[in-house]
Amino acid sequence: MTILNASTFEVTGTEPSYREGETRETGTIEATLGGKVKRVAAVRYDNGHIVSWDFTGRYRTGTKAWPATVSIREDGREHVWYGKDHHTGRCQKNGLSFA
Repeated sequence: MTILNASTFEVTGTEPSYREGETRETGTIEATLGGKVKRVAAVRYDNGHIVSWDFTGRYRTGTKAWPATVSIREDGREHVWYGKDHHTGRCQKNGLSFA
């Protein structure tokens, strides 16, 4: 199951992209976490890549809430980023929530 539902992206405006001469669409998208559906802010790039920054993530053994990003790439794969990219057993990521 994916977090972001790409088919629900609704455009509210456009703005310059980080690539010169390109634009990106701003808007909202439906996200599902723990059975709850919420509409969150997102952007869609010219290549179809969708990104939302309306999440927080936690490590299994930590208490700090890290800003989190969820994205859907052009190939349909979804990625979640937050905190540091540790590859040790004690730094396992397991908690994503709405910001």
